[in-house]
Amino acid sequence: MKSWKTPTPEQIAKAVALLSGHVGQYRYFFDRLENPLWITPLKIRGFFQSPPLPLRDESRGTIGFPPWPESSYLARMAPLAPEAVLEVILGIPDTENVRVHEDLVDAALGMPGPLAANLVGRAKKWVLCPYQLRLPERLGQLVSHLAKNLETKTALELSKALLEVLPGVEEAGSTDILEEYRLPPEPRARFDKWEYQEILKKDIPVLVRTVGLEAFDLLCDLLETAVNCSLRWGEKDKPEDMSFIWRPAVEDHSQNLPSRGLEHILVSAVRDATEQLVEAEPSQLPELVKHLEERRWHIFHRIALHLLRKSSDHAQGLVVERLINRDLFNEPWARHEYSLLIGAAFSKLSQRQQQMILGWIDEGPEIRLIKEEKLEPSEIDRIRKAWQRDRLTWISSDLPQESKQRYEALVKELGPGHPDLVSVTASWKGPTSPKSTDDLKALSVEAIVEILTTWGPPKEDWSPTREGLARD
Repeated sequence: MKSWKTPTPEQIAKAVALLSGHVGQYRYFFDRLENPLWITPLKIRGFFQSPPLPLRDESRGTIGFPPWPESSYLARMAPLAPEAVLEVILGIPDTENVRVHEDLVDAALGMPGPLAANLVGRAKKWVLCPYQLRLPERLGQLVSHLAKNLETKTALELSKALLEVLPGVEEAGSTDILEEYRLPPEPRARFDKWEYQEILKKDIPVLVRTVGLEAFDLLCDLLETAVNCSLRWGEKDKPEDMSFIWRPAVEDHSQNLPSRGLEHILVSAVRDATEQLVEAEPSQLPELVKHLEERRWHIFHRIALHLLRKSSDHAQGLVVERLINRDLFNEPWARHEYSLLIGAAFSKLSQRQQQMILGWIDEGPEIRLIKEEKLEPSEIDRIRKAWQRDRLTWISSDLPQESKQRYEALVKELGPGHPDLVSVTASWKGPTSPKSTDDLKALSVEAIVEILTTWGPPKEDWSPTREGLARD
């Protein structure tokens, strides 16, 4: 180990004299000082007590954050003298200078975990500062550093503060005629979404590996908050989150809408955490499914179906329970994940279970019509056949011979099966959707199937918005 010379009183006095009032010499000294034995003498003489303030230019509306050579020195010395550096940091006055915060987090990253944990209380305050620069990235690294060193309580505490989901900010003074149909402003983080996603990808898996279910539940809490913030008040008493629209597939898919922001990012994080935990310990699968299905919003139940498909060998009983659940079979919000699950596991069902599901398909959909709708019997029959063809498509590779012949005949008559993702495409004029018989005839068969079997016939006040879809 390298040995350092303790500075003499004369050396210290000479250095202090040279530094006083000479900015260039002051920076040069601290930038090149590599001896940790100077920390305490400098602290005694009043250094490390005056971090520079942010530089605001009110006329230009700008703000700058000058570096502090003293905090940079502490960051370099933390691996060499962590106790001395920690003592100094705990005595530094609060500051809004984010560059100082970055240096102090770098110092924490150079310390053993138990010492770094002492700085989490201050780090949680730094998260609240309006200007972040690269601080979130460093704080994410601190989360994983604490987790690796088994400082799980403080790692969770910092993660919760760092990844907090906040309500979006409404635009003031909006008088848009369609204001009542607007989605709420997107939930937000305290910093850029890209940095948020990077922390979830790089640092949170370390926390999940170390902490397990507590870290998983934290991610679920964040997603639940994001969904709550993305809905209007009137929708929050329902389990429907319309996630099959903004996140058509739990897995990565071209139809997913990354522009949805934090909800989209957090779905991927929860999904990845479940897969990571099951891969590490398959016996956790039933408990993870239970945790997900106890949550209110449909997106959690969809993640549970996705997890069962990815890990079906570890929970065949749970898979069967969900596949023979007729309500789940009919749910539009579960269609994509259910279809993938049944496609993967249909061959593993008993003959009786297979025949039960094929019987549901033979019965066809419940097409909810009202007196005003005048669809011809042939049109209704075509809708029913398209619905049956699409469900048979899910299990086409494992169909018994009779059902296979029926499926091939439907494909020959109607064309290939419609993708399992829920998507309604139609054209309309103004703020309302098609609602007459002629309007319905103008739609594709697939769109009519979606409207009539998912939401029932359109109503006079139906509109092409998430609120309209949820209402009808």
